[in-house]
Amino acid sequence: MKKFLIIILALALVMSLSVPAFAENETSGQTNLTFTYSSASPTYTVTIPATLTLTVGDNLLPITVSDTADLEGKEVIVTFDSTQQNKSAYSDAVIQHMGGGSNNYFVEYDVYDSNNSKISDTHPSEFVVIINKDAELAKFAVDGTKNIKLVLHNKLDDGRPIPVGIAFTGYIRFGIALG
Repeated sequence: MKKFLIIILALALVMSLSVPAFAENETSGQTNLTFTYSSASPTYTVTIPATLTLTVGDNLLPITVSDTADLEGKEVIVTFDSTQQNKSAYSDAVIQHMGGGSNNYFVEYDVYDSNNSKISDTHPSEFVVIINKDAELAKFAVDGTKNIKLVLHNKLDDGRPIPVGIAFTGYIRFGIALG
Protein backbone atom coordinates (compact mmCIF):
# COMPACT_ATOMS: atom_id res chain seq x y z
CA MET A 1 0.00 0.00 0.00
CA LYS A 2 2.89 2.31 0.71
CA LYS A 3 4.08 1.95 -2.88
CA PHE A 4 0.64 2.70 -4.20
CA LEU A 5 0.39 5.82 -2.04
CA ILE A 6 3.86 7.03 -3.18
CA ILE A 7 2.87 6.61 -6.84
CA ILE A 8 -0.41 8.53 -6.32
CA LEU A 9 1.36 11.36 -4.52
CA ALA A 10 4.06 11.54 -7.24
CA LEU A 11 1.37 11.74 -9.97
CA ALA A 12 -0.46 14.45 -8.04
CA LEU A 13 2.78 16.42 -7.70
CA VAL A 14 3.58 16.14 -11.44
CA MET A 15 0.07 17.21 -12.43
CA SER A 16 0.20 20.21 -10.13
CA LEU A 17 3.40 21.48 -11.82
CA SER A 18 1.97 21.57 -15.32
CA VAL A 19 0.73 24.92 -16.58
CA PRO A 20 -2.28 24.93 -18.84
CA ALA A 21 -1.95 26.82 -22.16
CA PHE A 22 -5.01 28.26 -23.76
CA ALA A 23 -4.95 29.26 -27.41
CA GLU A 24 -7.67 30.71 -29.51
CA ASN A 25 -6.88 28.98 -32.79
CA GLU A 26 -3.53 30.78 -33.20
CA THR A 27 -1.61 29.25 -36.13
CA SER A 28 1.28 31.74 -36.54
CA GLY A 29 3.36 34.27 -34.64
CA GLN A 30 6.00 36.94 -35.26
CA THR A 31 9.31 37.99 -33.79
CA ASN A 32 10.71 41.35 -34.88
CA LEU A 33 14.45 41.26 -35.62
CA THR A 34 16.91 44.10 -36.18
CA PHE A 35 20.42 43.97 -37.64
CA THR A 36 22.84 46.72 -38.58
CA TYR A 37 25.82 45.75 -40.76
CA SER A 38 28.88 47.88 -40.31
CA SER A 39 31.88 46.99 -42.42
CA ALA A 40 35.28 47.32 -40.87
CA SER A 41 37.53 49.82 -42.60
CA PRO A 42 40.30 48.34 -44.72
CA THR A 43 43.69 48.56 -43.05
CA TYR A 44 47.18 47.98 -44.39
CA THR A 45 50.74 49.21 -43.92
CA VAL A 46 52.98 50.06 -46.89
CA THR A 47 56.72 50.18 -46.23
CA ILE A 48 59.12 51.66 -48.77
CA PRO A 49 62.72 52.44 -47.78
CA ALA A 50 63.33 56.13 -47.13
CA THR A 51 66.72 55.94 -48.82
CA LEU A 52 68.35 53.71 -51.41
CA THR A 53 71.98 53.87 -52.50
CA LEU A 54 72.19 53.28 -56.25
CA THR A 55 74.90 51.83 -58.45
CA VAL A 56 75.23 51.59 -62.22
CA GLY A 57 73.16 48.58 -63.31
CA ASP A 58 70.20 46.93 -61.57
CA ASN A 59 68.95 48.35 -58.28
CA LEU A 60 66.03 46.75 -56.45
CA LEU A 61 63.62 48.82 -54.39
CA PRO A 62 61.48 46.63 -52.11
CA ILE A 63 57.86 47.59 -51.46
CA THR A 64 56.26 45.73 -48.56
CA VAL A 65 52.60 45.57 -47.62
CA SER A 66 51.72 44.16 -44.20
CA ASP A 67 48.93 44.14 -41.63
CA THR A 68 46.27 43.82 -44.35
CA ALA A 69 42.74 43.41 -43.01
CA ASP A 70 39.22 43.87 -44.37
CA LEU A 71 40.32 44.61 -47.96
CA GLU A 72 37.01 43.10 -49.15
CA GLY A 73 38.44 41.79 -52.41
CA LYS A 74 40.38 44.96 -53.24
CA GLU A 75 44.13 45.34 -53.70
CA VAL A 76 46.69 47.78 -52.35
CA ILE A 77 48.16 49.48 -55.42
CA VAL A 78 51.47 51.38 -55.38
CA THR A 79 52.03 53.75 -58.31
CA PHE A 80 54.26 56.63 -59.24
CA ASP A 81 52.59 59.74 -57.89
CA SER A 82 50.25 60.97 -60.59
CA THR A 83 49.19 64.19 -58.90
CA GLN A 84 51.77 66.27 -60.75
CA GLN A 85 50.88 68.09 -63.97
CA ASN A 86 54.02 66.91 -65.75
CA LYS A 87 54.04 63.10 -65.91
CA SER A 88 57.79 62.90 -66.50
CA ALA A 89 60.68 61.85 -64.33
CA TYR A 90 61.03 65.52 -63.50
CA SER A 91 57.90 65.31 -61.40
CA ASP A 92 57.75 61.66 -60.34
CA ALA A 93 61.30 60.31 -60.22
CA VAL A 94 64.59 62.02 -60.95
CA ILE A 95 68.28 61.35 -60.31
CA GLN A 96 70.27 64.55 -60.74
CA HIS A 97 73.27 66.72 -59.95
CA MET A 98 72.35 70.38 -59.81
CA GLY A 99 75.62 72.26 -60.31
CA GLY A 100 74.01 75.32 -61.82
CA GLY A 101 73.92 76.51 -65.41
CA SER A 102 75.38 73.94 -67.79
CA ASN A 103 76.59 71.82 -64.87
CA ASN A 104 73.16 70.26 -64.22
CA TYR A 105 73.33 66.52 -64.93
CA PHE A 106 70.59 63.94 -65.09
CA VAL A 107 71.37 60.22 -65.01
CA GLU A 108 69.65 58.06 -67.63
CA TYR A 109 67.80 55.08 -66.18
CA ASP A 110 64.93 52.68 -66.80
CA VAL A 111 62.16 51.66 -64.40
CA TYR A 112 60.63 48.17 -64.24
CA ASP A 113 57.52 47.25 -62.25
CA SER A 114 57.24 44.24 -59.92
CA ASN A 115 56.42 42.01 -62.93
CA ASN A 116 59.69 43.13 -64.58
CA SER A 117 57.83 45.11 -67.26
CA LYS A 118 59.54 48.31 -68.40
CA ILE A 119 57.37 51.32 -67.58
CA SER A 120 59.68 54.15 -68.63
CA ASP A 121 61.12 55.72 -71.77
CA THR A 122 63.75 58.37 -72.42
CA HIS A 123 62.22 61.47 -73.99
CA PRO A 124 64.40 62.27 -77.05
CA SER A 125 64.10 66.08 -76.99
CA GLU A 126 63.93 66.83 -73.28
CA PHE A 127 66.47 64.24 -72.10
CA VAL A 128 64.31 63.11 -69.20
CA VAL A 129 62.89 59.74 -68.36
CA ILE A 130 59.14 59.59 -68.93
CA ILE A 131 57.25 57.36 -66.49
CA ASN A 132 54.01 56.03 -67.94
CA LYS A 133 51.11 57.97 -66.42
CA ASP A 134 49.72 56.22 -63.33
CA ALA A 135 52.10 53.29 -63.86
CA GLU A 136 51.40 50.58 -61.32
CA LEU A 137 54.56 49.50 -59.60
CA ALA A 138 53.04 46.72 -57.51
CA LYS A 139 49.67 45.29 -56.42
CA PHE A 140 48.99 43.40 -53.20
CA ALA A 141 45.90 41.37 -52.28
CA VAL A 142 47.69 39.96 -49.22
CA ASP A 143 50.78 40.77 -47.18
CA GLY A 144 54.04 40.50 -49.11
CA THR A 145 57.07 42.17 -50.63
CA LYS A 146 57.64 43.01 -54.29
CA ASN A 147 60.62 44.69 -55.90
CA ILE A 148 60.68 47.39 -58.53
CA LYS A 149 63.88 47.76 -60.48
CA LEU A 150 65.78 50.92 -61.36
CA VAL A 151 68.44 50.28 -64.00
CA LEU A 152 71.01 53.08 -64.09
CA HIS A 153 72.96 53.44 -67.31
CA ASN A 154 76.57 54.54 -67.30
CA LYS A 155 75.68 57.78 -69.07
CA LEU A 156 73.86 61.04 -68.64
CA ASP A 157 70.54 61.81 -70.25
CA ASP A 158 72.32 63.53 -73.15
CA GLY A 159 74.51 60.46 -73.83
CA ARG A 160 77.74 61.70 -72.24
CA PRO A 161 79.48 59.43 -69.69
CA ILE A 162 78.75 60.11 -66.04
CA PRO A 163 81.44 62.44 -64.66
CA VAL A 164 83.57 60.77 -61.98
CA GLY A 165 83.32 62.10 -58.43
CA ILE A 166 80.04 64.00 -58.78
CA ALA A 167 77.36 63.23 -56.22
CA PHE A 168 73.89 62.64 -57.59
CA THR A 169 70.69 62.79 -55.54
CA GLY A 170 67.15 62.00 -56.45
CA TYR A 171 63.71 61.06 -55.36
CA ILE A 172 60.69 59.02 -56.31
CA ARG A 173 57.16 60.09 -55.44
CA PHE A 174 54.69 57.29 -54.80
CA GLY A 175 50.94 57.05 -54.84
CA ILE A 176 49.19 54.46 -52.68
CA ALA A 177 45.55 53.52 -53.14
CA LEU A 178 43.04 50.74 -52.62
CA GLY A 179 41.46 49.56 -55.84
